[in-house]
Amino acid sequence: MVRTRRLFTPYEADALLADLKDCRRACVRALAKAPINGPVARAVSGVTAAIDQVAEVITGDREHFWSKTASTGPEMRAHFKPED
Repeated sequence: MVRTRRLFTPYEADALLADLKDCRRACVRALAKAPINGPVARAVSGVTAAIDQVAEVITGDREHFWSKTASTGPEMRAHFKPED
């Protein structure tokens, strides 16, 4: 039997992240409708936790799919100085 070496390339990683993004969005929608602490909510919470863990392994950032807060860039902060 011939053994082949498996290789997980950046292309596969990007494709997996894209698919997981869609799956995580579906989970968030389900969590918004499922009864709190019900069996569906608990199961879906486990799925989202697993997705976040995979994202951390691939990107190094467990919060890769989390919504980022809006921020003002440094160029805009210069225009808004606190009053003395």
